[in-house]
Amino acid sequence: MNQEERLRNILLSSKLGPITPFFGLVKGVCECGKPRTDKHKPGKHPRFGGWQNDYSTTDEQVVSGWSVQFPKSNFAVISGIDSVVLDLDIRAGKNGVSELEALAVAAGLPLPQTITVISGSGTGAKHLYFKVPPICEGSAACKTVHSGQ
Repeated sequence: MNQEERLRNILLSSKLGPITPFFGLVKGVCECGKPRTDKHKPGKHPRFGGWQNDYSTTDEQVVSGWSVQFPKSNFAVISGIDSVVLDLDIRAGKNGVSELEALAVAAGLPLPQTITVISGSGTGAKHLYFKVPPICEGSAACKTVHSGQ
């Protein structure tokens, strides 16, 4: 994917909610320079403190500037505001993608079409993004369901 296609995809992602730049990977190494540990996942942490509020936006000019300033960055959608995400991991003994497909078959309902991101893990894991329904705006019941509380 070239830089123009990448920017187009990042800007499309901002339609799901505010986005923020994360450190990227360069030749398998996190841009921040820290090695992988149990607590540090390269390419999966924000560039800035206050990223949820001070450094997240849907403004296309700001996002375009970040893509030039940080050409290797990953970008994260801040979920739980305008959208929710299902993180379907695939790990030893667990396959979230297959489990969700089995649930849909058992319910007799197809999975809805939605924006889907294939994880960079190489396992086939996926992130499925869904817009928060307008009926839920300001609803305490919906907030409870979305936040898991």
